[in-house]
Amino acid sequence: KMFLRYLHKNHKRVYLLVETQEEGEAFFQYLEHYYRGIQIVGMAKVSAENRADDMLVNAINGAETDCVLSMLCSPLQEDFAAKNRALLNTRILFGMGKAAPPWKETSFGKSPDSLPGEFSEKRWKSKRQRTTGMSGQTFKRHTDTERKK
Repeated sequence: KMFLRYLHKNHKRVYLLVETQEEGEAFFQYLEHYYRGIQIVGMAKVSAENRADDMLVNAINGAETDCVLSMLCSPLQEDFAAKNRALLNTRILFGMGKAAPPWKETSFGKSPDSLPGEFSEKRWKSKRQRTTGMSGQTFKRHTDTERKK
């Protein structure tokens, strides 16, 4: 998340590599919703059967991307990085893997089913807003001396 915040803050250009169209759409929606500063310049579906690495490298370099976010399975991701390392004109190829996509992340002690929704605003409110139930009002903590009065 810290790296995504960096990309958001500096308005970097990002290219997405995914294995399925559904993963790509979910990741795209997540980035558009929570990290609007990231400029998504392209997305490609990569599979082990029909890999056209040269066309993919040309598309990535043509979009002048700063970073490639890869959500591919382990051997496919490493093979792509090793074969095309010298050809890519990006600063970072960030391999996220498929184990824990950011849009399915849960908080500690809760199952994914108990959360209100995948992209719920309630889930991302600050701790102060959640504990007080106020949206924009200030929170004043009562001390023991104030309660006795």
